[in-house]
Amino acid sequence: VNVAERRRPRKKQKITKKGKGREWLLKKKEQMRRKGHTVPPDTRYTGRKRKTRF
Repeated sequence: VNVAERRRPRKKQKITKKGKGREWLLKKKEQMRRKGHTVPPDTRYTGRKRKTRF
């Protein structure tokens, strides 16, 4: 029995990016606006990562 043949190639697995990206953030901000909350405006910096500071 050849063990190498049993392994499935990783190309077929669907890679989904998890986490809260820019699209998720904009959708959430829009929800909050509809509810009547005060939300900071959407700028080109919305959803960007901050530099690590230590």
